[in-house]
Amino acid sequence: MRCAIRRVPFFVLFVAVMIFALSHSRAVGAFKNLSEGMEIPDLMLKTLDGQDFSLKSLAEKDAAVVVFFATWSERSIHELEDLQELKKELEGKNFEVLAINVEHEQMSEEETAKVKEAVEKAGVSFPVLLDDGLLAFRTFGVVAVPSTAIFKKGGILHEAVNGYPTFAKEEIKETAQVLLGLKKPEKKVAEVAGYKPKREALLNYNLGRRLYSFGMLRKAEMKLKAAANADEKFAKPLVLLGKIYLEMSLKKRTALLKAKQAFEKALAASPEDEGAKTGLALYHVRKGNLAEAEKLVDQVLEKNPGYTHALALKALILGKKKDAAGAKKFAEEAVSLAPMDPEILALAGFAFDSAGSFDRACEYYRKAGEKLGF
Repeated sequence: MRCAIRRVPFFVLFVAVMIFALSHSRAVGAFKNLSEGMEIPDLMLKTLDGQDFSLKSLAEKDAAVVVFFATWSERSIHELEDLQELKKELEGKNFEVLAINVEHEQMSEEETAKVKEAVEKAGVSFPVLLDDGLLAFRTFGVVAVPSTAIFKKGGILHEAVNGYPTFAKEEIKETAQVLLGLKKPEKKVAEVAGYKPKREALLNYNLGRRLYSFGMLRKAEMKLKAAANADEKFAKPLVLLGKIYLEMSLKKRTALLKAKQAFEKALAASPEDEGAKTGLALYHVRKGNLAEAEKLVDQVLEKNPGYTHALALKALILGKKKDAAGAKKFAEEAVSLAPMDPEILALAGFAFDSAGSFDRACEYYRKAGEKLGF
């Protein structure tokens, strides 16, 4: 028998899945709201010993690495140890490493002590900040834990990595060396230059994103259209427009075609945009075109194996194809990277539901409902 939670919040959970975080560029596997070429947010957080730390201060560094971590994530601890090694290797250079703990929204003294213990055990000497209220987590739009941002001079996001895959250690090291002038960029690094959007486009996009966060969809739509018109190479506003139209399509079917068109325009502006590909894949799932949806999702995962929403959508597609083992594999991998994300939890629930594993579906629906306040 299916779990009772589906009967009350199912529609809301479905909406949460349909409007999952679709973002722009290679960086979006790590962050929903920050893409390459954008400046580091102006936030003030507290260090573990209670001192104020401004993220903007990293703009003075030639290279800076910021990692969002949690002690419940084994990969986080491995990355802290590797970053400490890198910090020591680049000692004396205009370089900084910063770790932001996203353990919980509110931290007790016991939980803070646990973080301190983990940091000390990892031998960390660089600044470690507590993200009270998960302000930085939400401002960046962290998708998975750990997620890593590499900033160049001026606090400009140069590259981002999520989930700390096996290649990440060497990639982060090489990128830092290139930014510090210690190594010539290889072709693959030189190509990751990022795109800095025009000022008018960025201003309208940020305002549109803010209006969207308040649920003001129509006003957000207007600002995002203005952003897209101001800079045709800036894909991010188009991806968010697609996200809005997906949400609208749950009440008005004609908006579904607008979502498809927005994602296709985003791909025309940025052919490898992961958010646009995943959004277009979701459109195809809605239309029942599973083969086309899976093709797009596989393209994303080939380049970014840790992109959580692509993993969860792959699980949903396999579930609809009644591949229970495949759905389980991809759903659990997505949840392991983003266990606090209700959208990922809900997608995992749908994947198991579609595959006929109702007990597992119920488990994830319940967790998603708890995160959404049900």
